[in-house]
Amino acid sequence: GPQFYVGSLTLLHSVGATDSTDAAVLTLSTADGGEKTVEVAGGNFEIRRKLCPSTAAVGKVPIYLSQVDTNYWLKPLPDHSALYFQFNQVRDAEGEKITEFAQRLWARLASRNIDNVIVDVRHNNGGNNSLVRPLVRVLVAFEMASPEHRIFVITGRNTFSAAQNFINHVERWTNAVFVGEPSSSRPNSIGEETNLRLPYSRILGSISTRFWQDSDPGDERAWISPDIPVVLSAGDYFSNRDPALEAILEILAPDSK
Repeated sequence: GPQFYVGSLTLLHSVGATDSTDAAVLTLSTADGGEKTVEVAGGNFEIRRKLCPSTAAVGKVPIYLSQVDTNYWLKPLPDHSALYFQFNQVRDAEGEKITEFAQRLWARLASRNIDNVIVDVRHNNGGNNSLVRPLVRVLVAFEMASPEHRIFVITGRNTFSAAQNFINHVERWTNAVFVGEPSSSRPNSIGEETNLRLPYSRILGSISTRFWQDSDPGDERAWISPDIPVVLSAGDYFSNRDPALEAILEILAPDSK
């Protein structure tokens, strides 16, 4: 809600959520259990759709917030025989298409010192789902290459649209362990949005035009639930903690094997 609607006071006023088109008054819960009100002025601005590092946080920016605007990138975690793969947009990046990146990913995973791959799609709100097949094939091949190989997928409240299609395939064709928060779409869902402008209010909206059935026809889940539920709290965010990745690394710790 805040991500999409706080900046659209005309819409909030139309549905009765605010009495003014100039500002909205929000009631917020504080860390000590109290409440406070904050007035947000209207204006021509757009709130970022991806979670970015907090300017109020103290300490080093965690891995999961370090390259949010990069479509896909890798970071080795040698102490855990792991490769961290953050997938932030299902679109070809300038200079390297997803098919090319998939080849680079496979080359890294084929290394003898990698037994675990951590796929982070928490910031991935979609794109072109016809591009995900090479990445899924790499993950399937990696898992089949050795009984020691494991796949972990970190999902969250912004895992949506084509990113949902991607994790649908990963769930169906691998034994990946899902960690974090539920995805924000159904495995069988309607997508392919078409933009439209309402004739009287002139508010811009969209209508989904295609049904994607990536799962079993009887799958009526509202999302893919994580095998290891880990919620990102405001306290975690402002203290630069990543409890989801911490949970995985704890599993991969040498003394836990």
